[in-house]
Parts: sequence; structure tokens; C-alpha cells
Amino acid sequence: MSNSRIKSPKQPGIEQYFSKSETRENRASGSDKILSSRSSGPSSGFNSHQHSLVDKRRRQHTDHTKHRRTADHTKMGLIFGKPDDETDCMMKFMRDKSARDLEKYRKSYPGKVDDPEQTDNYLFYTNQLVCKPDGGLIDEIHEKWWGDYERLEMHHGYIQWLFPIREIGMNWHSQELQLHEVEKILADEKAKERFLKSYKMMLDFYGMKLKDEETGEVCRSENWEDRFKHLNSSVHNYLRITRILKCLGELGLEHYKYPVVSFLIEEAGFHRTLRNTLESCIMYWIETVKDGKQREDLRLHVKRYTRKPVQL
Repeated sequence: MSNSRIKSPKQPGIEQYFSKSETRENRASGSDKILSSRSSGPSSGFNSHQHSLVDKRRRQHTDHTKHRRTADHTKMGLIFGKPDDETDCMMKFMRDKSARDLEKYRKSYPGKVDDPEQTDNYLFYTNQLVCKPDGGLIDEIHEKWWGDYERLEMHHGYIQWLFPIREIGMNWHSQELQLHEVEKILADEKAKERFLKSYKMMLDFYGMKLKDEETGEVCRSENWEDRFKHLNSSVHNYLRITRILKCLGELGLEHYKYPVVSFLIEEAGFHRTLRNTLESCIMYWIETVKDGKQREDLRLHVKRYTRKPVQL
């Protein structure tokens, strides 16, 4: 049944992802969101109101985790060709919702209010705050976690701290990024160095390395074959990459997005080394790029490097 599904004309090829309105703002962000707002800043003690906020975030985190599992299973069903009408409906819902989320991101979240009381991300990147749960100071993470691929794969709480964005994530211990934190981090050379090191660490985890710090050009790392094999079968890392791309744009490295997304498209579409990431390239990662001309060029890049229509 799965083979017949893959060959079905209803299953979209590359051309069908680019509709007549080539400039439509595509569908998905893969960003991990929950519908809540974080309680303000670190505190030495909780009053009853703060306790209720924490309990609420925990309940929302639990509900969101269930939704994300459904989403991951849905996406796997699409990739591996499992026929399911419910899967098609769920994917459409996810893409439409995520398209709206991405548009808000590109427009810098219109109407979103900065909270001057929230400082966790700044404190973390100045090596003053341990990330939770089961994390460490940023310098310790860089020293002890780099190259520890099992830990980077299995630990699900650090990514929201290393790459904060202006959205709530699955880790309710983390805080969404505030604009005043962005200003402070970008004004702190050591904090900027730490952020760049976080990016390099995750590139290494995915089988890549930063070739040029000025342009953001990336290339394969020495152990790329093993790491690409892992990434090609690790759907949840596609969501992480979306978050990383968004964070690059928030913390002064928007120009890094185009080179890395272009590289991923070439590996997925032409070399076929990361073919399972192609849908995320098209639907998610291209759409994090804020410059409209660059997004359009990356869409053309997909068509140029894809030697034949791919059944996603």
C-alpha cells in the first residue's frame, strides 16, 4: 500500500509545491510553539499567582507534547508514504497555521510587547545562568557537549536556550527572547562569540562546518557521511533547524541563512544525501529568510538542483 501511495498522482512532486502564486508565503515553520505566555523573569520565590502560571505552563506543555508527537507521526507518514486521509488533513492544517507563524516572524511579530523583567537568555549567554532542565552554563555546554552526539540528540531541553526566539517553545523552563535581551547580547562581544560557537557546535552535530565567518558559507565536515545519515532519518532535528534559522535572524546573523539553506537544498535535491529534508527545505527553511528576493532565489534553487520530481 505504501508503494502505491508514493506513486499516486495525488502525492505532490516539486512542481506542485510552487503554485501559480510563486510568492505565496509558504506553509510551515516547524517551530515548537505552545499557546501561552511565560511568567515574568526569574524569581527567588513563588506567590500563588506565579504558582498558577507555572501549573498552567506545565499543562500546556503536556498538551503541546501530545500535539507534537501527532505532528511527527503525521510527517513520517508523509515521508514514508503511508496512506491516510487524516494525515493529509493534519498536514494541511499544520502548514496553514505555520505559514501564519512564519509570516509573523518575518514581520518581527507585529504587536508583540517586550517584557523588561525577563532576562534569562541574556544571563545564559553571559554565562551567569544554568539552562534547565539538566543543562549547564553556556561555557560548560560548549566544552563538554561538543561532539557528544548522543547527548545532543537525546537531550531535548537545551535547544531553546542555545537558540532563543520570540516564541514559547516546548521547554517550559526556557523563556522567549526579548528585544532588550537582543540589544544587550549584540552589544556584548563575548556573548556574540558564544552564540556563534553554539551555531558551530550544531553544524558539527549535523555534519557541517562554517567555512567563512563573514559570509556564513558552510561545507561538509570530515564525518559528514555518518552525520548526514543520522539527520536524514531524524525528523525532530528538522524542527530544531527551523528554530536555529529563526534565531540567526534575531541575533544579528540573518545573512547566514541563505548560504546554509542553499547548501541543504543542494545536498537534498542534487546529491540526494539529505533527501528526506527536502520538504522541510521547501516548506520551512526557505520561509525563514526575511528577504523576499532571496526566498524566491532559493525556490528556483530547488528546481535547479532537483534533477527530477521528488515524491515527498
